[in-house]
Amino acid sequence: MNTRKKFFGMNAQERDAFFASEAVKDFLQRTRDMAMQKRTVTGADLTIPTVVLELIRENIESYSKLVSRVRLRSVSGRGRQNVMGAMPEAVWTEACASLNELDFGFSQTEVDGYKVGGVIYICIATLEDSDYDLASEIITALGASIGIAVDKAILYGTGVKMPQGIVTRLAQQSAPSDYPAVARPWEDLHTTNLITITGKTGIALFQELARATKVIKGKYSNGAKLWVMNESTYTDLIVEAMNINAAGAIVSAQGATMPVVGGDIVVLSDDIIADGNIVVGYGDLYLLAERAGATFARSDEYRFADDQAAFKGTARYDGKPIIAEGFAAIGIGAAPVTSAVFPGDTANDATLAALTVGSLVLSPAFDADKLTYTATATGTSDTVTASPKQARARVTITHGSKTYPNGAAIKWNSGANKVEIAVEMGVSRRVYTVTVTKS
Repeated sequence: MNTRKKFFGMNAQERDAFFASEAVKDFLQRTRDMAMQKRTVTGADLTIPTVVLELIRENIESYSKLVSRVRLRSVSGRGRQNVMGAMPEAVWTEACASLNELDFGFSQTEVDGYKVGGVIYICIATLEDSDYDLASEIITALGASIGIAVDKAILYGTGVKMPQGIVTRLAQQSAPSDYPAVARPWEDLHTTNLITITGKTGIALFQELARATKVIKGKYSNGAKLWVMNESTYTDLIVEAMNINAAGAIVSAQGATMPVVGGDIVVLSDDIIADGNIVVGYGDLYLLAERAGATFARSDEYRFADDQAAFKGTARYDGKPIIAEGFAAIGIGAAPVTSAVFPGDTANDATLAALTVGSLVLSPAFDADKLTYTATATGTSDTVTASPKQARARVTITHGSKTYPNGAAIKWNSGANKVEIAVEMGVSRRVYTVTVTKS
């Protein structure tokens, strides 16, 4: 008799009820319908049903080591979360006396909703198989992809189109120009909470790690400290804590928690945090805001040879350390790394890699981030060629009221000639302008 493993921890009754749900059946059927069209379905994004979304959230936690350790809040639209200010001490008094008023001084932090996701490929055979197989593929793929991205953002997110990371905030040397007036007073922590430990081994190393925690403030936390590092760093700590016990066995005082000072060890991949780097603090002092509206849609990529349909899955998050002094970043052997490289948003990259106007000299020299140029022409015409960084980007060149194909020659009028090169990719649009003066 064939037996089937549990579907994401559900028993048989719960699993049957899940797949009997009209919302789930409709979602899976529309997924199949989109795949079989083998093309992009404009405007046909599928909002993931709540019951499926809950499983994706659970699966994100299987791949994300940090989501379950920070303060996760579900919000809609742009949201403001109340944050405790300076916490006053309660006042002792007589049993029947009046109570003293306490000023908790709430402030607010504002969070937006940035999209995280990408394209996943699902075998056509899986699409044609049971709902069980299709749902498993979707939930697992989205959970894995999003979970890894969220962990990296919690530590090193830039705060631009993604959450602000813990270390990113600690490294700030001045308050951002858009720092909200309703937020807690901004504090410069880059000299106190970015800590370098050099020349220490064995117990001396652990003593320095313990001293490093003096700068983190857990007054507003539930007291659950965590130490985030990669596998290599964790192994180094195990080695540094090794000794020989009374029985002559080699043992290590380093386990799943940090010796003496306490706190769980959270091990991430070295793609997220570099060797010798540790982030320590109170996870519940980081706010991760989750938006409703995760979607699933057909992509315009189709692997005919592999017989796979492409789907794009997205979710929306924002986040930031709401009590930044509750964290520290430690570098062993060198200063702590304060940034990370994130995959480029190539799907919305509307920048040019090169721009030429015949053999004319552009002023200033071409730079993808500079949009305005001038040039002087002596000839009657020149070929305008724009090379977008993304091959699929759309380029439109206009001069006066006329539109020209990319690489076409434009005839100059006497005086100033304004040429606009518009580049469009995804939701992004950039316009480069070259003013050519015909002498």
